[in-house]
Amino acid sequence: MTENVYVNDITTSRRIEMNVMRAKEIKDDPVMKEVKYNDKFVYIDAVDDETQRATVFYTNKSEEPFEVPVQDLVEID
Repeated sequence: MTENVYVNDITTSRRIEMNVMRAKEIKDDPVMKEVKYNDKFVYIDAVDDETQRATVFYTNKSEEPFEVPVQDLVEID
């Protein structure tokens, strides 16, 4: 897992590239974690080991779930 540190004017946050194991941990955790896809927050609904894709949906919209490659998800710590 690669960690990149981005420094903002006020705060420092870590952006962690996702892997299948971490995506499954986040999906199963009762405490919602901050995860982004294309710079928008998403909720992970399902993770497929075989295809390494996740079914997600945007947290602030009522759109239908959609599939993305797990490695395109970013956890904000």
